[in-house]
Amino acid sequence: MYSFLPLCAFALLCQVQGTWAREAREGEFPYQAAVLLRLRNDQLLYICSGAILNQRYILTLAFCAIQYQPSTINILVGSNDLARRNNIYYSVDTVRQFSRPKYNVTIFSRNNIAVVRVKNLIIFNQRVQPIVISSQDVMNGQTYSLTAFRNYIDPNYSTRLQLFLVIAIQNNRQCNPLVATGLDRVRELFCMTASPRDTGNENLPPFSYQGGPIASQSKQLSGLNIAARGRQQDKIVAVGLRLAPYRNQIYAAINN
Repeated sequence: MYSFLPLCAFALLCQVQGTWAREAREGEFPYQAAVLLRLRNDQLLYICSGAILNQRYILTLAFCAIQYQPSTINILVGSNDLARRNNIYYSVDTVRQFSRPKYNVTIFSRNNIAVVRVKNLIIFNQRVQPIVISSQDVMNGQTYSLTAFRNYIDPNYSTRLQLFLVIAIQNNRQCNPLVATGLDRVRELFCMTASPRDTGNENLPPFSYQGGPIASQSKQLSGLNIAARGRQQDKIVAVGLRLAPYRNQIYAAINN
């Protein structure tokens, strides 16, 4: 049974106003994964989103995984609805974080990344497929898709996978409306604005997208989302972690 227990990891994400997404279609993003915590009463608590790298490994934020015992983490793939009764979950074997210096628990910390290894091979089909990490850094002005599940503290919580379109910004100094100060010194991070092409429902309550895969139009993985807020015209709506700087490290870890 899926649990709706409250957990707000980042105060910023609990204070956002409004949003601007639509529900993803079944099978539209087959690389999507969800990281859940199995509680003592056997309920599942959604923590973060992630991306399927191969039949053994999921990529997500370090914040979402390293603070829990691997035996308590479950991975959901192949479903756009957290509450679906026939969902298939995979138990976790190990969690590996990156890198030196090690990640520390702050919302905009560098190296906020981890690979999660499942015990049994993930079965691929039309709705479950891996995604390749792009060797190209995020491009200024490029449109990307960001997919993740909503934060369940929302008054009108939905268990369905959400999609919104974002435009990457390479000048991190423009992130100040969202993070106040300091982000321009962390080169691994980048900011995003809402795409004019995104005409999703703007009347949904606030939610966050931590761990959400940020993919290019060619369906390659360019980043993971760290924080998001409601849509505001010409302002920063999300902060993501660039994956190109970590690409070689990640593939070396999952292929050994």
